Amino acid sequence: MLGHATITNTYGSLIINHTGGVVIVGGDFTYQGRHSVLSAGRLKVRGDFSQVRNTLSAAQSNNFQPSGTHRVKLSGETLQRVNFENPSTSHSYFWELELANPSGVEFITRAFVLEHMVFTTHIVVQPEHLHPASDTTVQTGVWPLDIHIIGPWTLQHDVIVCGDIPARSTSRTTTTPLNAPSP
Repeated sequence: MLGHATITNTYGSLIINHTGGVVIVGGDFTYQGRHSVLSAGRLKVRGDFSQVRNTLSAAQSNNFQPSGTHRVKLSGETLQRVNFENPSTSHSYFWELELANPSGVEFITRAFVLEHMVFTTHIVVQPEHLHPASDTTVQTGVWPLDIHIIGPWTLQHDVIVCGDIPARSTSRTTTTPLNAPSP
């Protein structure tokens, strides 16, 4: 277990590519590495989570892009904050995200989840910044908050939304497709 973990403006990478691989960060986690290879295993963070653009390379705003079966678990005991400098489905995002902090998680900026969402806690501050995207599934099929969809999301199963599904207002008319697979 690490205390605080900061990977700062380096050409190095964070690699977790083994199913049983687990990195536990007992405090804050800040990632500003060149890129990440997070294709399996778990990153358990008990403090704040931050993604920061790597300034050593011009195109390194996409430096936190997990895939495969990799999961980030936020499991602190005091309110945790999530901050992405470059949040998007093509730059930096969560693949699988588990919210397991009984004191809650605050999303300071937008955060996208592309594959799987697990709610062990329902205490989320600024849920308008947490977005399912692509083919995100929701464990237990229940999204316990207001849900804010700002891009295409193809439902893989029924999802019960316990909060509101607010209409997004912009200066131009846009639609956000909510796709369900054909029966």
